[in-house]
Amino acid sequence: MFDLESKCDRQCEEFFRSVTTEGANTPSNTDELLSPQDIPWAKKELVQASSKFYLNHAASIFFANLSALVFGFSVKSDIAVLLRTGKFNTGEYALTRILSTGSRTLSWFQGDLLDPASEGFKTSQRVRQMHSAASKIMNKPLPDNEEQFQWTKEKEQFAQAIRDDLDFVKTNEAPTDLFTYDPPVPLNQFDMMMTQFGFIFTVYRAPEAVGLQQNHPDIEAFLHTWAVVGRLLGLEDRYNLALRCTPELVDKLFVQVGLACLKSMDHRSVSLQMECFKGLSNSCPIPLLFTLKGWFYVCMKNTIPGYEGKNLIKLMNFSDRVCIKMLQTFIFLLSASAITRHIVNSMLGLWIGYGMVKRKFPLYLPKLW
Repeated sequence: MFDLESKCDRQCEEFFRSVTTEGANTPSNTDELLSPQDIPWAKKELVQASSKFYLNHAASIFFANLSALVFGFSVKSDIAVLLRTGKFNTGEYALTRILSTGSRTLSWFQGDLLDPASEGFKTSQRVRQMHSAASKIMNKPLPDNEEQFQWTKEKEQFAQAIRDDLDFVKTNEAPTDLFTYDPPVPLNQFDMMMTQFGFIFTVYRAPEAVGLQQNHPDIEAFLHTWAVVGRLLGLEDRYNLALRCTPELVDKLFVQVGLACLKSMDHRSVSLQMECFKGLSNSCPIPLLFTLKGWFYVCMKNTIPGYEGKNLIKLMNFSDRVCIKMLQTFIFLLSASAITRHIVNSMLGLWIGYGMVKRKFPLYLPKLW
């Protein structure tokens, strides 16, 4: 669980200051493509160890990544491209995007990412080129006129409940000038670092929240692979969070960026969150496993000390309460034993595998079971 009052040392404070100032004005979407030889600190043995860890704990990492969306969709600069491409504007679009991202992520953790002939390395190059192309649409207007982006009473009540329940969290050091849909430089180093943060923060700082062992010996390898991925995608070493993870630094980013952004959610970020979970619920054999309020409550209850969620609870219906119980059950099963973890991994693999085949994505899932 995160420490809301964690004290940073000088290096931690310097990284936070640098990435939220110079980093926000430094692009990550250059056309330069790297080779493994351009990353001298990359260690093949750690990349291989992370592959085994990832596949053995696929369901836990899937839950961690979805938890990141709960927080990530409130980071306006990170979702600005999604809004302008229109690729997240409906539940089906949202699900397709989630599965495509999952397919790419799996490719990085299967095989040898440091081999230029591997699918994972080739995927990283394609993603780099996609980011470069996406940055060119940042001058497009935001889709405010579409029906799904209008404020409704439900959205307003939800956003207000989140703000009220997080009122006790002090976010006075938040870089609020970066909480914008029009960042100073599109797809900058700060945005890329926060995207990387989303993939690692739960596994690193709150592993028990997704059924992982505290202080798992392979988490170092997991972070190392994300450091390599970050570098391949254009994240400079000086802003590469996974290279310098400390509890104090991750806690500060979680509070002063993640929770601060949640407290400033607007109709666009809430709309994306709703469409995301609508797409997941509509496609899942167990629809009640995915309700937005249920996931929000469990994610924040399991990671934020002192969080009670009283205002969010008041808005919940029967489906939300069932979702909470199901999530708690799955998290227990993931932590209970290797056998129950294997069962949950297999169930998740079958569902995601079906979704990928249906949408003709590359399939890397058989090794999950």
